[in-house]
Amino acid sequence: ALGAVPALAADPEPDLGVGTIAPVKGVQPGSSFSTPLTFLNKGTAEVPAVWVTYAVSPGLKADETHKNCTYYTTPSYDEMPASNVASCKIEQPLKPGVVYGT
Repeated sequence: ALGAVPALAADPEPDLGVGTIAPVKGVQPGSSFSTPLTFLNKGTAEVPAVWVTYAVSPGLKADETHKNCTYYTTPSYDEMPASNVASCKIEQPLKPGVVYGT
């Protein structure tokens, strides 16, 4: 006799996507630039919060800091140069199918 396992619906889960970040060119010493981010929850469940971490080359710094971010420097290793890092927790629910931006 053959048996069958009942089919179960998959639990809803998030599937986050980040929009394309264009390369930054032509930045001169003392000037500034902005790199906005967009997020899309492509999944079927709401995401309660998200962490965004980015790193920049030595010599670059953020114009402003935010309470929801931790800032630190990663020292150089092997052939990688040092980098300045920000890790930020965004405590805003991300609903499925909605695009959010910075």
